[in-house]
Amino acid sequence: MSTALGIASVTQVLSDLLTQGLTDNDVAGVVGGDVSIIMLPPDRVNMTGEANQLNLFMYQATYNPGWRNVSQPSMNANGERISNPPLGLDLHYLLTAYGPSVLNTDILLGHGIHAFHETPVLGREFIRTSLSGSSIAALATSGLAEQIEQIKITPELLSIEDISKLWAAFQTGHYRPTAAFKATVVLIEGRRRARSALPVRQRNIYVKTFYQPVIEKISSRSAANQPAIENQKILTGFIVVIEGKNLMNELVELSIDNKIKITQLLSLSNTEISFALPTNLNAGIHGLQVIHPVAMGSPPTPHKGFASNTDAFILSPRITNVQFDAAAIEVRLTVEPEIRQDQPVVVMLTELNVPNPRAYSFPVIIAPLSPPGTTTQINMPAKDVASGTYLVRIQVEGIESPLSFDTNGQYNSPQVIIP
Repeated sequence: MSTALGIASVTQVLSDLLTQGLTDNDVAGVVGGDVSIIMLPPDRVNMTGEANQLNLFMYQATYNPGWRNVSQPSMNANGERISNPPLGLDLHYLLTAYGPSVLNTDILLGHGIHAFHETPVLGREFIRTSLSGSSIAALATSGLAEQIEQIKITPELLSIEDISKLWAAFQTGHYRPTAAFKATVVLIEGRRRARSALPVRQRNIYVKTFYQPVIEKISSRSAANQPAIENQKILTGFIVVIEGKNLMNELVELSIDNKIKITQLLSLSNTEISFALPTNLNAGIHGLQVIHPVAMGSPPTPHKGFASNTDAFILSPRITNVQFDAAAIEVRLTVEPEIRQDQPVVVMLTELNVPNPRAYSFPVIIAPLSPPGTTTQINMPAKDVASGTYLVRIQVEGIESPLSFDTNGQYNSPQVIIP
């Protein structure tokens, strides 16, 4: 999610996109003079001499209907915040061309519109590069490149009446060729602390399907000699068990997220398949399919044949080590599997063995990795945390790490002592 700097960050990135488009097409050479990109209200544009310039003006921000009711600010009975719902915004822009000579405005506006047409989705790497070079250094910390949804640019149709009202409101008295665009969606999330409840240890879910081949249930074993358990958290190193119908075939392969193919199976029958989780999976929700390839051609080669329904399993993060660094005043976690730098991470602390436990929730921004990659180390500043013994959980893309419990069913680890 982005911070409140997301709006300004989008404007900066769009400005750089226009600059790149004009430079790549040598527009300055076409119009016979320098071309500048400005970001001002139309009434503040300096039209003395009518310099060659494109003005990008964000004239309106509206709530995104798709994210409007995702969740609302939620408080518990004590008035404590328990969630930070995202604010989804659509940004509306006017692109206006100015020029001193005949057709200059048409040339500039044409290249500006074409730049947005050629890049309908802002790439994450382009956003990072743009914001890191901004004159406002704080924009690089907005988190725009790491938000869940990518920014999409779409043209907007404004009627003559709409345009007349807008330019009348600007009070410039000098209309110039204009095109309208919408940038969607900017997701702004608060950084306020939220109190999170402990996880539910067991769920009962019943699913029936009837396609062929059919995945009916996904469970897991913590080790080869352990029973398959449905709804337990699936962790790195677990064995995943698929139960269903008509699973056996001459050729069988598994597909995870339509990217990873698995042909090495631990067991295969008509009603059950088991396999070891690949080591290159990140924590999160993954789609799983059973595929029966068909050997065709001369010589026969496997082709995609019949595929089952897609079912989902969740690979949960796990804390393998936790320490408190007194010098840096921070909690340092080692986790598995590796976490991508673009995955949202939250560290949660819940005080242990006290009548009214304190609870903290800290969003963590992973420092940019060069080149972009993954990490197993998460550092959480703990300057504002009261002294005590705390249970520690990590949440990756909304998926929490498990807690261990004693013979009485009480959670007891992983824990950290903060002096």
